[in-house]
Amino acid sequence: TIDPSTLSLDDIREKILNTLLVVIATLASLALAASLFRIVDMGWQYVMAFHAGAYAIALLIAIFRRKLSYKFKASSLVIFSFLVGCVGIVNMGIIGSGILFMFFSVAFATVFFDLRTGAIVIAASFIQLIIMTFIVGQGWISYDFDLEATAVSVPSWISKISAFILFSSF
Repeated sequence: TIDPSTLSLDDIREKILNTLLVVIATLASLALAASLFRIVDMGWQYVMAFHAGAYAIALLIAIFRRKLSYKFKASSLVIFSFLVGCVGIVNMGIIGSGILFMFFSVAFATVFFDLRTGAIVIAASFIQLIIMTFIVGQGWISYDFDLEATAVSVPSWISKISAFILFSSF
């Protein structure tokens, strides 16, 4: 085994990142299945194609993690967390898991880069939320799902549980 006292902060960050990528690739498969399971209640949504594509990229990054640079892996994690959050907010508004994904993009940016990068992601998230508030307030985007039906839908519950499991593993 490796003596932890000989590892640099960069070595530790890389070990954590590589482990996290495998965990995400594993648990995100459940989140993707939960997202696709909502087809029963909501029909096909463009966000489901985005989720499938994001998962495929996350899986490839996890598989090739030893061949990819730290900066590429960490940047991909931050960017995809942020994008999944943005798409979730556009698709489901504030009742979805989008804000949770954006929160974790800030945490990932801070842990795997630095406070300045975390602050940049906070600013980008804030701007995105303000823009969405304006767009929704103007009626340019509306949500055509029944909030009450969504609240009691088993696929919606499974989707939220899978998001909880995914983020609790970090």
